[in-house]
Amino acid sequence: MTHKDPTALVAALARTALEHGPADPTTVRVTLNECGRLPDLTVEFATTGEQAADRHATDLVRGEIRIHEHSRPGDGLTDERLAVRALQGAR
Repeated sequence: MTHKDPTALVAALARTALEHGPADPTTVRVTLNECGRLPDLTVEFATTGEQAADRHATDLVRGEIRIHEHSRPGDGLTDERLAVRALQGAR
C-alpha cells in the first residue's frame, strides 16, 4: 500500500534522521514533482556551511528513508525517487 501523502512521510523521516545530526531538522522541506520524471521527491535542508557535514546529513536522511522502505516496502520510497540536498539560505 502506498502512503497517501509521501511528502509528509518523507519530511517526518528526514526530520527524524537529522534530529541528532549536523543539520537543523526544522529546516526540512520536501517537494513533490508531478511531471512524471524521477526523482520526484526532493528533500532540502539548510546547509551547515561545511561540505562534509552536509554530505553526512544527506547520508543520514537517505539512510533513514532506506530503513523505512526496507521495513515497509509498500510505501514506494526508493532511492530513484529521492533527491536530497543541503540548500543555502534555507535557514
